[in-house]
Amino acid sequence: MIPMLRYRSLDTQPPRGPRRRLIPFTTFMRHCALIAASGRQALTVSKYAASLRAATAPANPVIITFDDGGVETLKALRRLAETGLTATVFVTSSRVGDPGYFNRTDLHRIRGLGIEIGGSGHTGRRLDELARTDVIAELTLSRRRLAVATGDEPRTFAYPLGGYDLSVRQLVISAGYSSACAVRDVLSHPADDRFALARLTVEANTPDSRLRAWLEGVGRPAPPPTVPRTHTHRLRRAARPPGLFTPRLGQPDPGPVTGTGDPGGLASPDLSWPSPALPEH
Repeated sequence: MIPMLRYRSLDTQPPRGPRRRLIPFTTFMRHCALIAASGRQALTVSKYAASLRAATAPANPVIITFDDGGVETLKALRRLAETGLTATVFVTSSRVGDPGYFNRTDLHRIRGLGIEIGGSGHTGRRLDELARTDVIAELTLSRRRLAVATGDEPRTFAYPLGGYDLSVRQLVISAGYSSACAVRDVLSHPADDRFALARLTVEANTPDSRLRAWLEGVGRPAPPPTVPRTHTHRLRRAARPPGLFTPRLGQPDPGPVTGTGDPGGLASPDLSWPSPALPEH
């Protein structure tokens, strides 16, 4: 069994009361010590997914992920790297440069620590609640703008707020990602769905004993993921109007991202993706 840990917001200030979402920095550092002492090999999501495809996964991996960004997360990533660990940080591209969030310099510093940057949509909206054109816009804008900000296209994706369905999963594949993370709050395993990898959410009130158990592979394993697509669900999706984005069908692709400047056509992503069959994995 493989623990894929999902962290969200961290708090660098001592806690003054009960907090579920914000994890005190001292707690996170204690977690880093527990992970380092577990004997597991820390991998980024992309390296782990690649090892699954090549059937060369290490015997005892652990994957650490972050779904939020900012000053607190950047400080935690520095300390994590000092401990000899690595991680994957999922970034909401429209927030880059906002007060309290990562800026471009932060993203380059993170990459310099050997930590992977993945995509998490452009605005962070749940993708399974959007019209298909908006899902494509979220995926396209996120990947292109992170490529401009970091100089490299992200290879892995995290479904914002854990929301996805079969259609969203297929669009993530068509967008060019090689893996994707769900939540599911169960242990992952080598036969897990590479485009819906199970993660365990670590909360501020998660006891050390539970984290140790996860690191020992004790817990409920991920079942084969099933994403129901009922007739009613399809009708509801088809009826959803476009939201924030109203991209034009048939826009030509702007060409490869060079890593400098703003790539053309960001406001009108290409919606003419093919629909390949789901790959074997």
